[in-house]
Amino acid sequence: MPAEPANGLYLADLSIRNFRGIDRLSIRRLGRVTLLGGRNGAGKTTVLEAVRTYAARGDRNTLNALLDQREEYVAGFDEAHDAAASPNCVRDGFLVMDEAENGIHHSVQRGFWRMVLRAAHQYNVQVLATTHSSNCVAGFARAAIECDDALGVYVRLERDGDRVRAVEYTEEELETVADQGIEVR
Repeated sequence: MPAEPANGLYLADLSIRNFRGIDRLSIRRLGRVTLLGGRNGAGKTTVLEAVRTYAARGDRNTLNALLDQREEYVAGFDEAHDAAASPNCVRDGFLVMDEAENGIHHSVQRGFWRMVLRAAHQYNVQVLATTHSSNCVAGFARAAIECDDALGVYVRLERDGDRVRAVEYTEEELETVADQGIEVR
């Protein structure tokens, strides 16, 4: 697997503390493309929001958009804004996709993820996405195995009360998941 480039924004790992519903979470390894799975309420979307907040580097439009999506407001922020003013995807930056499987037929998940992995490599974009779909996980697993130019990582989030834990899968485990149809959401 090639080393990921050092230019642009790239996270090799992720630690979140005291952000929304996550007191503490550590993900030791992120890929060029990382798919987050887990049950509803596990914290997948919160992880995306934390990364988006980090990548915004204090940009008011992005922070306002996040607050507005949750119908939350902070004194001192302009409440009128256009969410489209802060794109999620830029060259040398991040793309966050919540529920990536939405609108994509199960039969094309593998091709979709192959396209995402290749485009992420080509445009130097780090992708963090969430899913609820076992078909999405299987398609991602197969595409990640096939794609030599971009590292694909699957992480399942588990919530136990107030605690969130990351279960990280190696490439070998991901291949076994795909080959044997093991449920890992």
